Amino acid sequence: EKNQLTKSILEEAGQQQYNTLQSCVKDNVSFEKMKSTIGVLWKSLTEKNGPVEKIEILGTANTWSGNYQADIATWFKLAFKNKTQQYRLEWDGNNKIAGFAGSRIRYPFMFTMNAIAKNEFIGFDAGNGRTITINFLSLDKENKNIMELSIGESKPLFLHNSGNLQLLPKRSAAEVLYNTIVTDGIPAAITKATEIKEKPERFDADEGELNDFGYKLMNDSKLNEAIVMFTILVQAFPESANGFDSLGEAYMKAGDKADAIKNYQKSLELDSKNENAKKMIEKIKTGSN
Repeated sequence: EKNQLTKSILEEAGQQQYNTLQSCVKDNVSFEKMKSTIGVLWKSLTEKNGPVEKIEILGTANTWSGNYQADIATWFKLAFKNKTQQYRLEWDGNNKIAGFAGSRIRYPFMFTMNAIAKNEFIGFDAGNGRTITINFLSLDKENKNIMELSIGESKPLFLHNSGNLQLLPKRSAAEVLYNTIVTDGIPAAITKATEIKEKPERFDADEGELNDFGYKLMNDSKLNEAIVMFTILVQAFPESANGFDSLGEAYMKAGDKADAIKNYQKSLELDSKNENAKKMIEKIKTGSN
């Protein structure tokens, strides 16, 4: 059911229609906010990456650590002309949409595992379209519990109950930064960015996800916070034309025309075919709407 609803919502969004979306939110306030979020993001993504050529629903599964404290989430991919990006819709306990977000593996790595035998459990990682099984084996000669972990088609991994950090998914740098900036403010987020940079083995900085969270801040009228997020993005990915384009947009909305033009021009240096940057520079210089 959630797979089909999500597909209908996305197909309609491509036509700037939102009837299914309206039926899946709790009230008009939530509808207008979600409509704006999806509409703005869809417009931005298609302007930069070309039209959506395919919508792929990956699946729906329980989620315990989403951005919106939701019960379940539906993951999907949008295949644009120039790239593919992954997102999810999160659903609350009343079968209404709780939020829209980017979709890497959440941390901690949590979803429901179902028992299929006394010591064996199976779960579906919808975000990556793979089955995961866990089998609790007998004690070894050192009298320690051993667990067998199988991920998709990969060979089983064995580990003691003390765990192995290398087997855990890296934390999403973008999600950590977003939560820090919203909860503790800009200075704390800048400090956290330095910590993340110094621990690449524990954090995964994804260009697209940093961009998505920057837009989330911008759509929530947190322009200074969005500028910080996009700045961190271009520092981590100095060859990202898309990142500089986004930073230019944030400065423009904040009323800083000089820095907006500067970053749009940088985006053009990196990607001479960025028509959006050309258009926005002209718009700022001429003062047109």
